[in-house]
Amino acid sequence: MNSPVVYFDESGTNVADDLEWGHTAATEKCTMLNVHDKRGAEAMVAGNILANFCGVAVTDR
Repeated sequence: MNSPVVYFDESGTNVADDLEWGHTAATEKCTMLNVHDKRGAEAMVAGNILANFCGVAVTDR
């Protein structure tokens, strides 16, 4: 994501009786979505969401 500010969020849901996590990274022009069985940085790295991000991260924490 080539933006100075990106909003990150994650939300859990059941998929075939397993808890999966939907991870989002959004700017005013695009949204990336990755589904992973883990939450947090491990999933963001696996989804290549944080690969080259160097800006302000906005979260709901």
